[in-house]
Amino acid sequence: MAFTPFDEIPTRRFRSNAIWISLLLIGFLFLVLGVISSSAIFRPLEGPGTVVPFWQMAIRHYQELASHIQSFPKFCLSGESTNDLQASQCGDAWIELFKFAGLAFLPLIGGIYGWNTSNSKFQDEYRRLKKKVHSGKDSYTGTVTSPPGAASDIYSWFYCLRPIMVELKDQKQVKVYVSLDVKTPEPGSEVILFDRGEVFGSKRRVGMLYTPHIAVFKSK
Repeated sequence: MAFTPFDEIPTRRFRSNAIWISLLLIGFLFLVLGVISSSAIFRPLEGPGTVVPFWQMAIRHYQELASHIQSFPKFCLSGESTNDLQASQCGDAWIELFKFAGLAFLPLIGGIYGWNTSNSKFQDEYRRLKKKVHSGKDSYTGTVTSPPGAASDIYSWFYCLRPIMVELKDQKQVKVYVSLDVKTPEPGSEVILFDRGEVFGSKRRVGMLYTPHIAVFKSK
């Protein structure tokens, strides 16, 4: 089969989406950090009726981490504790530092995880689409409606696809996703369609302009 619009993975186009996903995850985990930091695990209650915003608690957590680092006993770093009391103090100091540092890195770890996971899902989806289009199995045709445009959704945004409306042979109109690298098909254009299956809770179909030399398809 010849080259199709799904053969190349538009990684550069997706980067802005991945950045937004990472930032949203970092922001969410920043609030989670504030919730956990305000618990009795990290500090006793500040007093009856005291309400501190989660974002403020998150900021305070980083301030306290900096304070723990600055006040960390030097003899604990050198390992030259002279008695059991200092050894006990070192143990408590290390536990407290790791506790605050571990929670402080939660948003960063979440952001990295969001970036890697979203990129992996993006590339896996394009590989799956490429394989499905090249196989030519269970494909069918439809006609682009007038107007051709359709409302964007999470699938078209995440995978950088263009949603259009297509009318099937039974006159049912469905949303179809085509590559952003091609212009919006003109009304009345024939497109070849492939069922992608359910993604993000809805059935998805992908398509491309029908050219006889690109694909052999079976009409439904």
